[in-house]
Amino acid sequence: MSEPTIDQIQAAIKRRLDTINGLRALAHEPDYAVFPSAYPRLVDWTYDYDLDQTTLYHFDIWVLVGLEPGWDRAQTILNPFLSASGANSIKCLIDADPRLGGTVASARATGGGQYGETTIAKIRALSGSVRIEVLT
Repeated sequence: MSEPTIDQIQAAIKRRLDTINGLRALAHEPDYAVFPSAYPRLVDWTYDYDLDQTTLYHFDIWVLVGLEPGWDRAQTILNPFLSASGANSIKCLIDADPRLGGTVASARATGGGQYGETTIAKIRALSGSVRIEVLT
């Protein structure tokens, strides 16, 4: 398998996110807010990770929900995407296809990081992130 580009990996993650009913999946950070939505953001990478030209990437998948129904309701909408199990779990989504449709050697959700209020396109939102480790 040849080394995929970052854009190809992000597109493969988007295709997996597309399988969650009711979630607007994107390959890149959006220019305008449509909730709920999710997209991968590259965090870091290591070339020649295992000395055979494999690259290790870390992406945060950002999930955004609107605050218009209030904080409590927004958390109720956001939390299932960040959970370790359930129909909307991003972790379960990645576990179900760790090769991201044959794009990478392996991918796995390793945890999360950010959770709280953010602004996207000048609109307040509640966001959370799921860390994805990808080996090419």
